[in-house]
Amino acid sequence: MIRENKGFTLIETMLSLFLLSIVIFLFPLIFSFFSPIKSNDKLSLKEVELFYMQISREIHGAKSVRIDGEKLFVRLKTDEEASYEQYNNLIRRRLQNTGHEVLLQNIHSVKFNILKHNLISIKVTGKNGEIYKRKFVLMSEEHEK
Repeated sequence: MIRENKGFTLIETMLSLFLLSIVIFLFPLIFSFFSPIKSNDKLSLKEVELFYMQISREIHGAKSVRIDGEKLFVRLKTDEEASYEQYNNLIRRRLQNTGHEVLLQNIHSVKFNILKHNLISIKVTGKNGEIYKRKFVLMSEEHEK
């Protein structure tokens, strides 16, 4: 009597390993799809420091600085005017009122002040209430409130 061989062949084994590897490969993707999305509404200290470094470079080399309402205007050496303002939950920079460059996001508010002795104060408040303050010295004598 001839016995029927009911075992796996090499092709069936390779096919099952291939399907198993696809499932294992897609498992993290499927898992991340069903996991809740975590929003990061907190300001990073590195992001704030980078923002202050960028604005510091322009303020120190500016011909003049003025504040009009909630906007900071910086007259550059090239006679172009850069403006800094809050736009929704971010701080943007505009050059000659065209386009905009996002400098900092996830903020609640920003406050610009010109203090005595050519000091410019910038206070940034994050969405979670964290506060970052910095003062800059204007090298030129021209400024307006």
